[in-house]
Amino acid sequence: MIRPLVLAALVALSTAACSKREVPLYGVRLGDAMSTARDHLVTHGEGRWESEAGAVPALTWTASSPSAPLRRARLEFHKGALVAARLVVAPDAPEAAGPALSVTSVQLTSREEEAGGARAVTLLSLDCPEHADEVKALLARAKASRLVQFARRVPASNFRARGRVMAGRTRL
Repeated sequence: MIRPLVLAALVALSTAACSKREVPLYGVRLGDAMSTARDHLVTHGEGRWESEAGAVPALTWTASSPSAPLRRARLEFHKGALVAARLVVAPDAPEAAGPALSVTSVQLTSREEEAGGARAVTLLSLDCPEHADEVKALLARAKASRLVQFARRVPASNFRARGRVMAGRTRL
């Protein structure tokens, strides 16, 4: 009787753990191989592929229709694994909504306005040496903007004698 209960608990825990994994963006997930990322990219329409060789090999997909939800996707690879996905999406696409910058233990997601109302959604691996400078710059820019906003909102009564903040700390 205990064995089926233990098995049921393990299945429930593994299902919960799988739901906490990184959600693929338009079907691609960081770490995918080049062929897997190309095959799994959900484009929602016609477009053309281009490939680039170099220090950071890349695949670029461009939509034929300017009204497509996914207008452009650039997938960058390092040592055969997807380490960056740069997407330009329609402003009403679900992926366009969300915080300007979010960080998990393995990836950074950035959202910015593009010309013509589109949104640029960038997904970067935190452990890729090719994109380390870009990750640091995005984090520094986010921290700097939060500190400026933070400094304006914190009343002087929240400071101790040594100048440290007692309440309202902001963490990235």
